[in-house]
Amino acid sequence: DYKAKYPFSMIKVITMTGAFSRGIGLKVGASQFGNTSLLFFCDVDVIFTKHFIDRCRANTVLGRQVYFPVMFSQYDPKFADAGGTAGGDLLNQRKGPTSEGYHILTKNTGYWRFSSFGMTCVYRLDFARVGEFDASIRGWGMEDIDLFQKFVASDLETFRAVDPGLVHVYHPIHCDPSLPVVQYNMCLGSKANTYGSAAKLVRFWQDNM
Repeated sequence: DYKAKYPFSMIKVITMTGAFSRGIGLKVGASQFGNTSLLFFCDVDVIFTKHFIDRCRANTVLGRQVYFPVMFSQYDPKFADAGGTAGGDLLNQRKGPTSEGYHILTKNTGYWRFSSFGMTCVYRLDFARVGEFDASIRGWGMEDIDLFQKFVASDLETFRAVDPGLVHVYHPIHCDPSLPVVQYNMCLGSKANTYGSAAKLVRFWQDNM
């Protein structure tokens, strides 16, 4: 379907087996490109605009700089779209801000995900120079932090800024108890952050006491 929709684009699907590892999957994908190719590491639950792609190109310099944009992460619509007299928010009473589109960036619809380093614009050569992703990291999280720390320790500049063209779409999060303790606790923290803003959660609690 995508090949028919984008006939001039190269779309390749690589089938893999084994336990889930985001790092390994991205390494295999990156290996399909030449050293001077600009890569954008992205998750399937993230949407982005043309303007973001422009910034990805502009903020990444081969042999000099990598770009770690800070994405906007949506709150649970159950709380972000909560209307009623306690909220006093007319927009929310019209089906809520998330129904108006993904790029409604307000303190009640989501938050800037400063703790995440998974979205990355980097040239293939620079990715290889720092050692790529740690293939021993399995399951949820940690591979992005490890890669970011490698770049910080290298002679390359790391550019980080909020990017309004990059939005993590809300979805329920399941944290596997069998994960290593550090990864499991990070997953629980991420899950808690996505419920809603403090103001919305307080209003929800007041309305449902």
